Amino acid sequence: MVEGSTLINKAVDAASGSGFLSDIPDIDARHVFEGARAGDRTCIDLLAREADLKSRAVWAVNAQTPSLKKTLCILPASTTLVRGAQHVRKAIPAYSSNCGTGLPDSENSTGRCSGSISARHEPRCLNKREGRTLVKSIRMLVLYAIFLGYSLAGAQDVDIVTYQLANDELGEAEIHPVDDEYYQSLQEDAELHQRIWDLFKDLVPEQYWGWFVTFEIVTDDLDGSLASVRKTTTDGSSNEWVLSADIVDAEDAFASESPELKNTLIHELGHVLTLATDQIDWDNPGIPLDNESTDEDVSDFYFFQEDCASGFLIDEGCLIENSYMHLYFQAFWQQEVFREHLNLILEYSSEEAAERLYEANENNYVSEYAATNPVEDIAESWMFFVIYEQASGGSIKDAKVNFFYQFDELVAVRDYIRSNLGDSDSMDDVATAIQSASWGRIKVDFDR
Repeated sequence: MVEGSTLINKAVDAASGSGFLSDIPDIDARHVFEGARAGDRTCIDLLAREADLKSRAVWAVNAQTPSLKKTLCILPASTTLVRGAQHVRKAIPAYSSNCGTGLPDSENSTGRCSGSISARHEPRCLNKREGRTLVKSIRMLVLYAIFLGYSLAGAQDVDIVTYQLANDELGEAEIHPVDDEYYQSLQEDAELHQRIWDLFKDLVPEQYWGWFVTFEIVTDDLDGSLASVRKTTTDGSSNEWVLSADIVDAEDAFASESPELKNTLIHELGHVLTLATDQIDWDNPGIPLDNESTDEDVSDFYFFQEDCASGFLIDEGCLIENSYMHLYFQAFWQQEVFREHLNLILEYSSEEAAERLYEANENNYVSEYAATNPVEDIAESWMFFVIYEQASGGSIKDAKVNFFYQFDELVAVRDYIRSNLGDSDSMDDVATAIQSASWGRIKVDFDR
């Protein structure tokens, strides 16, 4: 427990400079942090309570529309540290006397957090649903604290373990060199690796398991890319795929019982289904365009499009006629829509272009990320199709979600996934109450 106290102190050191308590009137934040370090139970409970409130608030704000995120300020601290607050609320209350443990020096009560403060913040102990071990929770908390500045500067991808899949199971493992002790512990957590892979298999019908030949455990720290897929070749010679999963985000999703990991894996399956070799001519790729593209690049883009039989060319290749993406493109991305998208990506970064396109056409996309390009749009719409009941509104985004009902095989995949979600009944209850106007902020309506 002494080691745990040291880790708490390190985390409090980082949090105390972040403005974590600055929005609470009549509280000297410095005294609160000093009291927590000294083992004052009320100070610890205060931090736990605020962590609980802020983690829920920030998670909700992150799901809002871009304009709301700009105007609604929860904290002057970084989002990464505040998202880590859900681990604070799991770790710190276990030190409370109400939980029957206590710090080694728990008899030390400084009095810094007594009176009206303790009346405002009642202590709360861990329940079984939050049943993470104390050491593991604190370890996560310290990771957020250490990487506060690192995350603001932009996280870097770290390869943890790469598995070759054999008979749809985890096979030979390649252990990548990592220096950080926390990453080394994740590298050794074979049970967590298996849990992520098993979840993916639970969500994906068996006929698609054989498409995946490699499973990568990676991380870019919390809140970057949760998962991704890619083909093993950039041509049409095979339809074999690699699944990558961020182990830090995955562990966070399991710990908080968040639907984000399941949702992301469903999204990634959408990519595989719509970019398979029977859907895209990978031997006839397009020209990727961005805000650094030249006039010659744009000219080449249209030149290569002329050689595409269907007339629709994306970065990955020419859309095969009557494929899912071809029909989707015909319905939702022709003429003015694609030109608006093209003009934005030639002028702005991918993220800003998507934000601008979404803000100008919120009724056309199920999320801001869907406005990135047609490939992400169909994958996001697929995810909404799987998770929610049939849309009843008349907007374009409703039509995008309902697009998939015309394909019996995709409806069968949807039914399979929903039967294995585990909490699909509660999702259905939420989905039936969501009106068309609120699709863009759908995550807020989940009960974590």
